[in-house]
Amino acid sequence: SDMMLHMDDTQYMIQSGLFSLGALVVGFVCGTVVASQEIDRLELARNQAEKILQRDRILTIVNNLADAVISTDKDGVIRVYNAACLSLLDTNRDINGLHIDKILRLTDDDNKPFKMIPNFALARGVVSREDLRATISGETIRLSVIYSPIRSNDSSSNQESHNDGFVIILRDITKQKTLEDEKDEFI
Repeated sequence: SDMMLHMDDTQYMIQSGLFSLGALVVGFVCGTVVASQEIDRLELARNQAEKILQRDRILTIVNNLADAVISTDKDGVIRVYNAACLSLLDTNRDINGLHIDKILRLTDDDNKPFKMIPNFALARGVVSREDLRATISGETIRLSVIYSPIRSNDSSSNQESHNDGFVIILRDITKQKTLEDEKDEFI
């Protein structure tokens, strides 16, 4: 019977040792996971700060351009614009979240409506048009319109790129076109 107790003690010691070893391993794994999460949190915070800095740089550049700049999502909803855009549109109201075709109604030289988003969607690169007009505050102006799709690579899919929206640059060229027309009439 003494021998049985001795074997039970040995099994108890082995089980206790394994339990202690298991607790140490679990503790080590938990500590590693917590440390890894902290590193991930710090990296995420750094990445977010860098993203904010890049956005601020881009907005500073856009806001200091003399030409009107508008960025839309793929559906034509305005997401970013500059002060020159508000000046061109002769408005002080916030146009963020509004559809571009509702804010700026364009016509071509034949006075046919030019819907921006359907035309923009066909663009594969930068497109420049100088045959468009808009009536703003009762005055018809001629516009240079340069637009380009914003394409991004989506690493989570097999697609090469997809359209995330559009960048539009607008310039009032009424005076320039009037002078060109007068020059053509003179010659």
